[in-house]
Amino acid sequence: MATPAGAGYRIRVVSSNPGSGIIGIDNGTNLTVNAPSGNPATFGSAVWNAYVYSGTASPIITNTFFGSYTENNLSFDTKNRWATAAGPGTADASSGSAYTGCPVPTTNYTISFKRTSFVCGYYQIDIPLQDDGLTLFVNGIPVFQNSSYTPILQSNVWTGFLGATSTVEFQIVNLTGGGQLQVAFNAAPNPLIISEPAVVCVGSSTTLSVSSALSFSYAWTPTSGLTNSTSANVIATPAATTTYTATGMDAATGCFISKSVIVTVTSPSAIPTISLTNVPSTICTGLTSATLKASGANTYTWSPASGLSTTTGSTVIANPSSTTTYTVTGTTGCQEGTNTATVTVQAIPANPSSIFGNATWNVYC
Repeated sequence: MATPAGAGYRIRVVSSNPGSGIIGIDNGTNLTVNAPSGNPATFGSAVWNAYVYSGTASPIITNTFFGSYTENNLSFDTKNRWATAAGPGTADASSGSAYTGCPVPTTNYTISFKRTSFVCGYYQIDIPLQDDGLTLFVNGIPVFQNSSYTPILQSNVWTGFLGATSTVEFQIVNLTGGGQLQVAFNAAPNPLIISEPAVVCVGSSTTLSVSSALSFSYAWTPTSGLTNSTSANVIATPAATTTYTATGMDAATGCFISKSVIVTVTSPSAIPTISLTNVPSTICTGLTSATLKASGANTYTWSPASGLSTTTGSTVIANPSSTTTYTVTGTTGCQEGTNTATVTVQAIPANPSSIFGNATWNVYC
């Protein structure tokens, strides 16, 4: 006779001697027949479907399916649902449905956690603890595997986009002792690299660029002042200070990620008058140097670079090998002013130590 799942029965004991009849009026015991609950092929929609198997063989479907429960939280720790020593068959209903199915052994079992319908985003998966072996599948592809009990954080075991149709599965294998799995989903660092903020004068342009190690199609907003809005590199000529946002779209998931840059537009100001000092103005090759100091502007650049300690800043040290005229360009707002200074280089004379003055003193420095 077939035994339907969930059916209740009462067993009574009778004598093997047909003439003796029933031994007692109420000597029976109740028996309930359970069956595995859930379809292990189904991914939970915005929840984790946890499917429990007796056995540790690979692939997981070669083990005996016993039952299931669900976990509502994206990041989870199994010990919050069941004690590690008691096993997954005791999972409570604190953050999902409780375990239903056949009784599960406390060792030598495997659990498959399956989920789909993710909120679109760029995720990093960390594993703070696994006991024992773990395999991670993303869209059916194994992307991480560690067969050993690992009680310390495994950071960034996978990074990528997850969306409405993405699937993620964790398979945890428990051998001996208590089993446990901790999973953490975090926002991964933004993969977009965008131009530095720019300052332009009214009517002037600047190039904005965005790039990534990932493959994206791009869109810039707002579109005002841009030569185009769908290239990685665009020319911006805003009429006023504008924050431009570059948005990259992941083709596989349809998910978006963005990064912004500000272009500050300034009005023309008076042309700055650049004052310049040069001390000393004459040096000897390799023995002395000149200090050039500029004032009257906000920022400064110097040229040529030969013989200079730096090409930016209000003060530079000059030690050219020959007489050189340096130009400093000072910038204030949208206007520039320039000035020049010449550093004269004298050659070092020959060693005169053997020459004495004729009725005069020769003084050598």
